[in-house]
Amino acid sequence: MIDWNKIRKHEETIKKNNEKLNLEKDFKKRERIKLKIKIEELKVKIEKLN
Repeated sequence: MIDWNKIRKHEETIKKNNEKLNLEKDFKKRERIKLKIKIEELKVKIEKLN
């Protein structure tokens, strides 16, 4: 069964991280934020498969 609450939570964190990404100037921190976004997107995909 799909848990829509988890999906919404992950989507909210993706939005927050995208905002942080737009503000950040340091390369390493930007890459870290990009990875966090990718991980959250994968979590959403996994949750949709359940």
